[in-house]
Amino acid sequence: MQLCAECGDVRLRWTKVPILLRILEVISLGWLKIGKLHFERLTIGDYFSALHAIFALFQNTGPLRLRGPYPKSTFMKRPILIHPDPRLKKQCAVVPDLSDDLRQLADDMLETMYDAPGIGLAAPQVGVLDRLIVLDCAKEKDETPRPLIMFNPKVIETSDEKNTYEEGCLSIPEQFAEIERPADVTVEWVDRDGNVQRETFADLWATCVQHEIDHLEGTLFIDYLKPMKRQMITRKMQKLKRERTRA
Repeated sequence: MQLCAECGDVRLRWTKVPILLRILEVISLGWLKIGKLHFERLTIGDYFSALHAIFALFQNTGPLRLRGPYPKSTFMKRPILIHPDPRLKKQCAVVPDLSDDLRQLADDMLETMYDAPGIGLAAPQVGVLDRLIVLDCAKEKDETPRPLIMFNPKVIETSDEKNTYEEGCLSIPEQFAEIERPADVTVEWVDRDGNVQRETFADLWATCVQHEIDHLEGTLFIDYLKPMKRQMITRKMQKLKRERTRA
């Protein structure tokens, strides 16, 4: 996962109280976080600019210029499709060759996944019907993040032993169900640099990678449930989509 950021100027008109709260937040924190990988220190000049902005807010002096750094990430958070959506039920196409656009899509998907927050995301969930998934199951505070980008992932071996995890999905928010899957799976995929990789996953990693590969076949975790339970969850999602549309 790569990050490219540049510093720029921001022009603001100090007319609303929330702006004051943001200035105070900048002063108190002293650090601007970019995604999950990089931090950039504010300078003493930035603090004076922020203090001047607060003074001007109460003096009603109008437009002010608050100088950076305000990093701009090249990553873009993409909207996540909510079930039911026909694109979530389609089989995805094999990626024949990697391109800069596909690499950018993968980076955007990681940014979207972390922001949600989630531990996995498949391309059809952002409306792209290509065989691409991203995941990072390092959830504990002391774990080092391990973002994985997988083009054309496929399960080539599964264990006889089964595990049951309570699964959820970013396309079916706030709904969970226990799903049984193979405890260990060996997966082969093409990484962001075009290299073929193979690894055996266990526990939560195994469940997550199987869940995401299912998306590429148009399969959702609720498809493993009994019809009545599946229909109940689908009705809840339809209601959620109506409420979001009205809002």
